[in-house]
Amino acid sequence: MTPRTVKADEVMRRGRLVKAEQFADAAVAVEMLADQASDVADAYVTLGVHAGIAAADVVCAARLGEYSRGERSRPTTSPGCSFPNTAGSS
Repeated sequence: MTPRTVKADEVMRRGRLVKAEQFADAAVAVEMLADQASDVADAYVTLGVHAGIAAADVVCAARLGEYSRGERSRPTTSPGCSFPNTAGSS
């Protein structure tokens, strides 16, 4: 499946940022309410992954004015949303 690139505006960026924060907050709440972390490990990781995807959408939208939106899943790097490796550069 080929992901679709969607134009992003400020409203979309804010909405995805709010969604990323909601997923991250929910992950923390799930962990805190569990008797043992292992009881909710899958839910915690799933919420973290969704928070990361939403946050990545925000970064792509802010930097490129667009983000990748797939129908079911997306690659780890969205076409048009790759950043140069600047590690170790000054």
